[in-house]
Amino acid sequence: MQGQFIISTCNRADLGLTALLRNTSRDETAGAAGAARSDMQVDLNVFHAGVLEYQCLDFATVPADGFAEVSARTCPILNDSTREFLLLARCRRGQDDGYFPQEHQVIYECRQDGRTTSLLYDQMPVMGGTPKTNSILLLAPKVWISADIDTFITLANVGSYASGRSAGSRWQIDFMAQNGERIHSVSADLIQNGSHVIDVKESLAGRIELSGESRMLTVVARGETALCAILTFVRNHRTRALALEHSLSPHYYMNGDFARVRKEAFMMGGARGAG
Repeated sequence: MQGQFIISTCNRADLGLTALLRNTSRDETAGAAGAARSDMQVDLNVFHAGVLEYQCLDFATVPADGFAEVSARTCPILNDSTREFLLLARCRRGQDDGYFPQEHQVIYECRQDGRTTSLLYDQMPVMGGTPKTNSILLLAPKVWISADIDTFITLANVGSYASGRSAGSRWQIDFMAQNGERIHSVSADLIQNGSHVIDVKESLAGRIELSGESRMLTVVARGETALCAILTFVRNHRTRALALEHSLSPHYYMNGDFARVRKEAFMMGGARGAG
């Protein structure tokens, strides 16, 4: 059984990364519980801008109910805080190629004051052959900015293991006010096997007036990708608070005719106030 966990750095926000890869049971059935008692083998790949820069095929052997740490201490390339990295941990139990569900933990620490925030989210199946390119929607519902508050969004886009620079993935990113007005739109070519960081406040510089009062926005992205993990960081410079959210597919937030809603969302080009 196998799975892959997608991790992104956020050095743009001056945050250090630690990930804890866990080997615990997610299924209470007898067969699954028995399989979870076996060791989990981990190989680790680290990419920058689509290029594989570090690989360890025997990074860790994790016993049942144990964990392995991925950090600058165990993966020295993470000491480079000048670049963004996409980390891909391949996790395997036994010889079966089927998927097994597992949550792992990421912890981000502000290098200036040691404040931390953490999150659990699931690994994904390992896709066989050539991954299908799917158009997707991103909804980041807790984007806050003010004179004191920054929001950063990391988009970790996993592609094939081909050597050299990977192909790009075309995205349109829209910044929306709460009344539905589109404040600004940008186009991005997201490299596969690369991590892209959006500084929301910087992207909207000169387009929105900021004060001491916090303002909530919605960020929607439409694009092409094979597999993508999306994290949203909110940092308050005045209180030093730090928060983290994993953005899920829109089907987690709604029921009903998802195909209709998806189609309408992709036709948002007529939204008011294009920037």
